[in-house]
Amino acid sequence: MANLLKGINSLGINFKDKHCRFWLTAGLVTIVAFPLLTWVASILLLTENECQKIVPFYLLGLNFAANGQNCQVLFTFLLLQQFFILSLKIAFTIFYVIICHSLRHILDLYSKTGVKILAVQTERLDYNFFRTYLEEYESIISVLKSLEKYLSFPIFLVQMSDCISMFYGFVNIDPSKDISTDNMVRKFFPGVVVFSLGSLVSFLCVSFVATSVHEASKLAKDIQERMLKLILASGQKSDREELFLLSLNHNSPAFTLSSGGFFYFTKSLICSAIASILTYSLLMLQILKWS
Repeated sequence: MANLLKGINSLGINFKDKHCRFWLTAGLVTIVAFPLLTWVASILLLTENECQKIVPFYLLGLNFAANGQNCQVLFTFLLLQQFFILSLKIAFTIFYVIICHSLRHILDLYSKTGVKILAVQTERLDYNFFRTYLEEYESIISVLKSLEKYLSFPIFLVQMSDCISMFYGFVNIDPSKDISTDNMVRKFFPGVVVFSLGSLVSFLCVSFVATSVHEASKLAKDIQERMLKLILASGQKSDREELFLLSLNHNSPAFTLSSGGFFYFTKSLICSAIASILTYSLLMLQILKWS
């Protein structure tokens, strides 16, 4: 992990990337604000009698609260739960998003450099520059591989947690259900809505930013292809081994981040995942109605 952060810092210095200060500030605000918002939405409609019924479930069947203080105990416990569990998940998600966004921005800067060079040198491109350009790309890919190695499985757990939360929300927020007839459902309805929407936003943020890394890598490969064609057309290199290595580098696919190796972050994944959650949610709603 230290090597990953060191590599990102080194790339940021090389490419003069000062783009992530805003994201760090926004991330810190989100880490505090969202658990607090979820907590407020969860306790907003609870009364003392309802708190008295709920407290034993959180305290292993025990009730240490004095008469009239059940809500104080429950609210305190829920607040600690939100900040020590939900904040940790949000912090990791934001950490992953910021890293992916920074690396995507570095890839964009890398591609812009290539476009500027191609605009200036339209007929002949220096081979030594091209080789240095490829080495810079490999240094970025090396950091991306470290990101994949260390954070791929943890982000898979976060994504699965978000999917389960969305599924839970879609099943419980049933438009055909009259929540006014179910007192407890009505009390927790705001909390369920906020938590499910937060999970949806988390899932989409991770998916979109990881997908953007893949798209930026594809753009970089396209620019390398244009440079390679210019090099070959100029006839600068006749060494077959060198040409073979250039061709091998060109034929390698664009880098794609994965979620624990179980699925890869591409544009098609986002639509497929949301569609699957909605489908199974509707199926579960039908099963619950039949039962």
